[in-house]
Amino acid sequence: MTDFTLLDNRAVLALMGKDALTFLQGLFTNDVYEATESRMVYTLMLTPQGRFLYDFFIIKNGDTIYLDHESKFTSEIILKFNFYKMRSDVKITDVTDSYSILALDDMQGSMIFKDPRSEKLGSRVYVEKPHLQDFIAAHNLKENKSMYTDIIFKNLIPEPHQDMIQEKSFPLEYGIDNFNAISFTKGCYIGQEPTARIKTYGVIRKKLDQFVTDQDASTMKTGDDITIKNKNGIFCSAHGKIVRVLVRLLN
Repeated sequence: MTDFTLLDNRAVLALMGKDALTFLQGLFTNDVYEATESRMVYTLMLTPQGRFLYDFFIIKNGDTIYLDHESKFTSEIILKFNFYKMRSDVKITDVTDSYSILALDDMQGSMIFKDPRSEKLGSRVYVEKPHLQDFIAAHNLKENKSMYTDIIFKNLIPEPHQDMIQEKSFPLEYGIDNFNAISFTKGCYIGQEPTARIKTYGVIRKKLDQFVTDQDASTMKTGDDITIKNKNGIFCSAHGKIVRVLVRLLN
């Protein structure tokens, strides 16, 4: 049997209209035109100051663009998109109730994409909810609720909505540019100038790291100050005995 994790913290928006790609290109850190029916694109949306807001996986299927995102921000994202789209020909629909999102080893098929962040993350699969149990049975799958998080922590892959603080965190401090989230050649987007400046001048004052420890992190919140293994920093997240810290490099 093949293990999978159901990513029930993620949701899906569908965008249609002749201006959909152009609209997203001006908002996102990555080149949305690289998304095809066989290739997914990972990207961020930032504040004008270059601080983290949301992360997205972009899927192109025919004339529809699907955006896999953190579910608790769906309404907030729709409001922001409607603010920015103005008179653009873009229709935004929440289709979360139509799809289940699974993480599993590499697989091929319709609406199945290699995770663009790392080959170690395998594939993301989008299954119509009425067919989910049939899909699981047909592919001899077994749910493993910790599998995805195990891989994320084993390979120090940033999970923005766990590790970062909205409207405060600079993504490059978390090394997310090493996981195919940012294009430095695509041109303008919201937050592009401060992001490019940090990249060009290398002024990174913090770095994401993780430690194995018996220290109890169960009551800690993302953003709390922490000292661990003689390192001072900001608590990001924890998984078992692994604690992630944004370590301060410069005072």
